[in-house]
Amino acid sequence: MPTLSIREQIMQALVARFEGIRAGVPTDDPYAFTWDVVVRHPLGDKEKKTRYALALLEGDETKNPQADATNAFLSVEVGFHVRAEARDEPSTQLNAVLLNIQRAVRQDPMLGGLAIDVREDSNTHQVDGFEDRQIEGSVFYTVRYKHAENDPRLQRGLP
Repeated sequence: MPTLSIREQIMQALVARFEGIRAGVPTDDPYAFTWDVVVRHPLGDKEKKTRYALALLEGDETKNPQADATNAFLSVEVGFHVRAEARDEPSTQLNAVLLNIQRAVRQDPMLGGLAIDVREDSNTHQVDGFEDRQIEGSVFYTVRYKHAENDPRLQRGLP
């Protein structure tokens, strides 16, 4: 029997997904960059000193109990902080970051069978002054999954 809730397994799967991204891979459709750091807490000064920092943050969750299973809707924020190089156009760099995140999540929206689906709700960003070239933002997702009514460690299939 699993010892972790489906919710925790989903968050760990997302971390693994972003930690597994490598610049130049796959060769036929490569990612533009590798995340320097992937964490599950708000980005602090330490993380922001790297060029590419990403935070996966759990938000609110709503539940819809059924007879033998519970449908769950988990809000997940994928926050990022990027230091653009002098040669980088901040807007172009922002779009590359959004593409990296969106591609990684949509690569397997069922997260290996843990989720029913993952949907992007919105994204937001801020490009600081031209001189400091800091880009920050978030992409907001809803992860829909199902677990046993009496045990959130047990995954249930599609609705």
